Amino acid sequence: MIQAQRSKAYMAIVPQKITDGATATARVDTKGYSYATLFLQTSAEEGTDAGNATLGVLEADVTDVSSFATIVANQSVDNTAAKQTRYDIDLRSRKRYLRLTMTAASVTGSDLIVAGMAVLSRGSAGPASTADEVYSTNDAVVVV
Repeated sequence: MIQAQRSKAYMAIVPQKITDGATATARVDTKGYSYATLFLQTSAEEGTDAGNATLGVLEADVTDVSSFATIVANQSVDNTAAKQTRYDIDLRSRKRYLRLTMTAASVTGSDLIVAGMAVLSRGSAGPASTADEVYSTNDAVVVV
């Protein structure tokens, strides 16, 4: 099997606008994969007096929100221009679920457009079909 086909990619946080102090979150189930690459995108801030956005990646063995613990210190992102932050995570010593958080600064004018993509790779088994390479039936895979 081609190693690239032992992966799953999906939009964990769909593009959305978050207002002053609001948070966008997503949970990623990493079962069966040894590696995760997360791409968290933020737009430029709407105002000029806004503070920095905060990005977080947490982990837990269960899906209860209160069980998640921070993997790495939260990243503060200066949003004077659009940014992408990439996390490469070796899952072999990690818990099953990842939780992504993207929080706008809590000052007026800090509204942002945010999005997050998760790519799980080095799967223990190849997908049974192309439908297993994506998160939902709303997604598509094209093999060329």
